[in-house]
Amino acid sequence: MELSEGIASMNYRQYMRNKPDSKELSVKEFESIPFIAYPSNDKLMDLFLMQFERNKKHYENNMQKHTGEILSCDYTFRTNKHIGVTREDGKFVGQFKNVFLGVNENGEVMIWKFTKTTSSSEIIDSLKELKERLDKASTNLKMIIVDDCCHVMHLYGQIFPGIKVRLDLFHACMRVVQTVRKSEDYSKQFANEFSLIFRQNGDLGNERTMSRTLS
Repeated sequence: MELSEGIASMNYRQYMRNKPDSKELSVKEFESIPFIAYPSNDKLMDLFLMQFERNKKHYENNMQKHTGEILSCDYTFRTNKHIGVTREDGKFVGQFKNVFLGVNENGEVMIWKFTKTTSSSEIIDSLKELKERLDKASTNLKMIIVDDCCHVMHLYGQIFPGIKVRLDLFHACMRVVQTVRKSEDYSKQFANEFSLIFRQNGDLGNERTMSRTLS
């Protein structure tokens, strides 16, 4: 609705600029004008889907070009809550519960998939396809970073033999910070300063100014 209102407002201002001598139109009169009528939510979705279908192959080909030595995987993205259908009674029913996303050390998406659970069975085929792509590019992963390394280490080890599977820095820090009770006077300062340990040599001060290194 916000997009629709923004487009309608833009169209109305443009119409009035082109017709300076015209009297101000009522909403009903404005909506009856072809080409600048108030765009519906369904029409906007149709346009987005049409654009995606038209460029789908381009997106896929572009992602296939990305390789990397480090893969960071996460399930915590909330894009999935917008994917679903609206029933006749008006209730929105989601089709997925998670988005599995893997990015390389440059922040480029190398793998993604909507899933209904966090079961490994839903992503194993996608991981195998990634392995084949990296093999064709003569690229070997050196490390996989996840938020639950102890639970998925065996899964990634099956597909990428000998791979290092490590806990991501955010969850690693949280596990340490949570050992300090919030009632302690120094807990907030400790939490703020702890993450600064993981930064490049020479990056000094109260804030990290350089990208962190992975090892």
